[in-house]
Amino acid sequence: MFLDEMKLTIGQGGGRSLVRRPPGTALEDHYLEPSFPDDKTTVMFAAGFTYGFHTQLIPIHQRSERERESGRDRLGMNSVQYCQEIYTPHFLPLYELLGGADNDIEMVEDNSRVHNSHYSRRYRALEGVIRMPWASWSPDMNPIENVWSFFEQRIREACKTARRCDAPTTETILLHLRRRFGRKCRGGESIISLIVCQGGSLL
Repeated sequence: MFLDEMKLTIGQGGGRSLVRRPPGTALEDHYLEPSFPDDKTTVMFAAGFTYGFHTQLIPIHQRSERERESGRDRLGMNSVQYCQEIYTPHFLPLYELLGGADNDIEMVEDNSRVHNSHYSRRYRALEGVIRMPWASWSPDMNPIENVWSFFEQRIREACKTARRCDAPTTETILLHLRRRFGRKCRGGESIISLIVCQGGSLL
C-alpha cells in the first residue's frame, strides 16, 4: 500500500523573473526588483492507494502557534499529527480492510522524518503495521508521486486558463478542472476548497 504527502503552492507573485542584461550590470537599479510578500498559498494533502483501493484525499491542517513545541519548531507536520490525524482515521482502516499483516500487506513510505521517527515506528509496531524497508539514498519509486504530479499539473493549468478570462473566479477554475479531470474531479475540488478556506488566492 503506497502512502505519501503532497505540498502544493499556488497563486501569483514570488518566483523569479527572467531578466536580460549586459554582463557586469546585475546590481544597477533598473535591473533590480523589490521583494514584497506574494499571494501564494501552500496546502498539504496525504493519500494512500493500492490495486483496486484508495483512501480519500486527506487535507493536512497547518499547525497553529499554540501547537509550537519548541523554538525550533517550524509548525510543519510532525509525527504525532501524522499518526493521529492521518494514519489512524484513514490509513489503518484501509490496511485492515486489505487483511493487514495477516495478508502480508506492507506500507510503502519514504524515509521522511515523520515516517521514520521513533514515535512513528513505535506507533506502527503497536498497531501491527508492516512497513516495507526503504534504503537510504534510494530513488523515490513510489508510484503515488505520479498521482501528485497529475493533480498539480492540472490544477496549475486550470488556474492559468482561468486567469485569461475577463472576470476569473473560483467557479471558473472549478469549471476548467472538471474539463481536465472529467467526472473524477473530487480531489481537485478538495484542493481548491482548502486553499479558499485558508483565505488563499487562486487568481
